[in-house]
Amino acid sequence: MISWKNKNRIVSYLFLIPALVIISINTLIPVAVSFALSFFRWTPPLEPKFTGLANYLAIASDELFGIATVNTLEFVALSTPLTIGIAMLLAFLTNALHPKLGIILKGIIFVPSITSMVVTTMMWRWIYSPSLGLLNILPFIPKEGILGSTQWALVGIALMNVWKWVGYFMVMFLAGIASIPREIYECATVDGARVWKKIRYITIPLLRPVISFAVVIATIWNFVTFDPVYLLTLGGPLHATRTWMYHIYEQGFHFSHMGYAASIGFVMVTLLFIVSYVQRRYIEREIIY
Repeated sequence: MISWKNKNRIVSYLFLIPALVIISINTLIPVAVSFALSFFRWTPPLEPKFTGLANYLAIASDELFGIATVNTLEFVALSTPLTIGIAMLLAFLTNALHPKLGIILKGIIFVPSITSMVVTTMMWRWIYSPSLGLLNILPFIPKEGILGSTQWALVGIALMNVWKWVGYFMVMFLAGIASIPREIYECATVDGARVWKKIRYITIPLLRPVISFAVVIATIWNFVTFDPVYLLTLGGPLHATRTWMYHIYEQGFHFSHMGYAASIGFVMVTLLFIVSYVQRRYIEREIIY
């Protein structure tokens, strides 16, 4: 006879079945099919041909993949620290302001993160325009504009990306700050600690789990950035903004190299897993208070 506890457990699993079916259809099955496809040479409408590890071996001699890798790493190295650093600074500043003023500033800063990426990209295309752009008044901007320069195009996309997501991570840090007990700050005040000492020795250490999560999420998002590259530069000029995601898109949908595109995708996922694991191990070190 089934106990009441086991009946509840069975009912709970039954309620999970619809969600698991949807997840399997939308995620697990496509991932499995893509992984299997990475071992085939498939150029629609031709029939797939099994090639084993040929697609993965071809990545090593793909010059454009090498360029995309360097560009992606540069983009992540530039965008992630700026996003997290500015978001933390804004969280500290808005948290210290008068509540009413803080709410207004938080709302203004958060708006870009809920704005459509297409709308955001079109706005920044106008800002970067070589003829009408607002940034043309700066003396160091080249004549061809930021997006037309091989030196500045990737930087321009990274700055747009920072502007887009800094509000999202600011809210995340504000939630972490709000969870820190006020008594700790009161004790520090009694001991004569100044604002910077409180931030350095109380806020930042206690925010470490939030910082770890934010850094991992920001890194993954920056590694898989596609929309700005596609809408602003199409990987140009001269492959200066070609990233992993754009390279996968081009191989799969421009050249119909579906198997090769799938193999690049799984190489990217593997590298992302390694980077995320190393980041979490480094950031989430044990702290003794």
